[in-house]
Amino acid sequence: MKRTWLVPTTALLTLSILFTGCSSNSTNNSSAKESATPNDTKTPEESKDPEAVKKVKVRLSYWNKEDSVKALLQLFKDKLPDIDVEYQFIDNKTYVDVIKTQLAAGEGPDIIGGVIDANTVKTGYFEDLTERYASKYYETGTSTATFDNKLYGLPQASWFNGVYYNVDLFAKYDLKIPTTLDEYFQVADVLKKNGIKPQAIGLKNPNVAGQSFLGLALNDFIGTTEGKKWNDDFGKGNSKMVDALEPALTTWTEYLKHGVFTKDMLGLEEEQAIDEFTSGKAAMFQAGPWYMETFKQKAPDMKIDMFPNLGTKGGPGWMVG
Repeated sequence: MKRTWLVPTTALLTLSILFTGCSSNSTNNSSAKESATPNDTKTPEESKDPEAVKKVKVRLSYWNKEDSVKALLQLFKDKLPDIDVEYQFIDNKTYVDVIKTQLAAGEGPDIIGGVIDANTVKTGYFEDLTERYASKYYETGTSTATFDNKLYGLPQASWFNGVYYNVDLFAKYDLKIPTTLDEYFQVADVLKKNGIKPQAIGLKNPNVAGQSFLGLALNDFIGTTEGKKWNDDFGKGNSKMVDALEPALTTWTEYLKHGVFTKDMLGLEEEQAIDEFTSGKAAMFQAGPWYMETFKQKAPDMKIDMFPNLGTKGGPGWMVG
């Protein structure tokens, strides 16, 4: 079985490292301590004989739909003409099981995101990247992918999640950007009175619900001085998860009491929620930048902006990430 590289695929430069690495070259990532430039990043037009380039096929599996990574895949074609990237989307609800099954059958992808732990490392699925890449990253970035002093994956690129809103709808009803949860519900009330769903959300995916309520937890507790102490204690086994999350989960039920989140949303897929947002039926949608390409395709003239996830106490707000 060929060894598999375990890496995140949400960051352009991180992926460039990995694909170039297949050809014994390297580049840099924002979390790297030093940079290196690929030796051969010529486009096919710049090559003397582009037809003579022998392509290496690389299969990349991740849970983002292909529409959200089109620009990235095109950049691979432009910058890495000797690499033929086959992108495989796997729904995040089944991603781990599918990948582990493929790996066990000796048919796993060349590059994957996640699915690394002490057990999978012991099976020998993953390439040892220590010599080539360990010195290029800070230990804080590599620690989660290091086992027995060997590096098996590159650091996860950062991502964020906030609340997108329809700029024109907010302007039409003279709505101000909310800075607290109470202000958010006031905005929601105005929208409902005018026949607009305040926020589209596909609660059929538990990950979506989790990100929604974690925004509250970050604002009201985890991001506070008290919360940071709890986090340190939790790492030492001296505090409980329920202490941080139960109050936020209780507050999150206010979305239900105010009729922002409704029972039917429990059966709503994220794709259906996106359609409600891009069609103007809903004014807000919580997500990260991975859906921007989808928004543009479905509603190219729609004006969209974003504000951070809110808490009950105000302040700058937090992006879940």
